[in-house]
Amino acid sequence: MNRITRVGEIRNPGLALLLLGLIACGKSPTEPGDRGSGSGALSGTWSGTLTCSGRPSESIAASVTQSSSTVTMTFFSNCYGDAVFGGGLNGNQLTGQVKVPQTTCREEAGFEAATGASRGTAEPSHIHLETDPLGTTDCDIAPASTIDLSR
Repeated sequence: MNRITRVGEIRNPGLALLLLGLIACGKSPTEPGDRGSGSGALSGTWSGTLTCSGRPSESIAASVTQSSSTVTMTFFSNCYGDAVFGGGLNGNQLTGQVKVPQTTCREEAGFEAATGASRGTAEPSHIHLETDPLGTTDCDIAPASTIDLSR
């Protein structure tokens, strides 16, 4: 016996639930996609905190530029003064070094910039960077730090 389907009647509720689930889990066609770690995805102004070992956290603003896998970040903090991170991005892994000018420790060649190795992660909306103590060939200049930035 043929049954006449009425308007609004769901003939196969299991299939309807499956389709609703797929639609709910997918992205809308008008939703912007992730910026990922493509060239320039990290470029812009970021803000957050920097915590130097043994000191209270402080608010910082950073200017980030990205060209391909090369990332540069400039910022000012009470811990370091003017500082520059330079490094590379592989996937979401960020590695490089923080470099700061200093005038407290004179080396044979004069006042060298102090550097410290850095590593962390970078996503389109969050950067986390941990830096070893900064120093020159002969002197320790600044303590280790952790930077957390967002935009």
